[in-house]
Amino acid sequence: MNKIFLNFRNVFGIFFGIFFLLFGLSFWKKIHEKKHSSYVDAIQKILEKKEEEMLQTYSESLRNLKQVESSRKSASDLTEVTLRFSFKAMYNVNAMVNKDQIRSKILDDLVRNPENIKLSSKILTDNDFAKSHFSDDQAISRVYAIQLLRYLADRGDLEPLQDTTRQLVEILSVKNSVAAGEWRDLEDLVTHTIEAMQPRSVLDNLDEILQNLSYTSSVPEIKTSFRNAFYFAMVDSIPKEDFDKVMKKLKSKI
Repeated sequence: MNKIFLNFRNVFGIFFGIFFLLFGLSFWKKIHEKKHSSYVDAIQKILEKKEEEMLQTYSESLRNLKQVESSRKSASDLTEVTLRFSFKAMYNVNAMVNKDQIRSKILDDLVRNPENIKLSSKILTDNDFAKSHFSDDQAISRVYAIQLLRYLADRGDLEPLQDTTRQLVEILSVKNSVAAGEWRDLEDLVTHTIEAMQPRSVLDNLDEILQNLSYTSSVPEIKTSFRNAFYFAMVDSIPKEDFDKVMKKLKSKI
């Protein structure tokens, strides 16, 4: 009887110990999660404050710059001043954790003015203009001009991105000397155009898409740009079976 009681006590002790161990772990986990949640909330508030401060500084600096320049520049020149300053601001936040949110708010402000959209397109379709008007900032300007057009496309207005892509294809197909940066711009524009569409519908509408973008197979570099763009835009966007079908059809077309 004593042995049975001792065995029961041992089993009960083990069970009780396990219970308290599990309870302690659960209690510690809740405290840890609460602390972690508090840390996340604190970090989020810091980021939001930094974002607010950054955007306020950007808005005030741009407003002051436009006031200074307005007396000596035309409306079109002021648009260039705005884009140059805004694109550099977007570039300068590159190391910030919340850079995407900041850039999105800057772009949201820029696309409200149709002149900013027109100028972004011109930066990408007229390389000589980009070099002469944006000088040392022309590479940055081309990168963020594409982002501006993609921002519009993601919000339902695909036309500026598609029109700019088509214009650049038509220009490069007859241009005697094409800079390497222009080919990169073309590949990026086609990639963003395809990504902004419904990737699953590309297979059924491939002929129409190529026609809308003025694709021509007569220029090897254009063929390469389109093949690369379709690959990168779709490789992770649709099931492998559909992707293989698109690539197979694409090879027969371009």
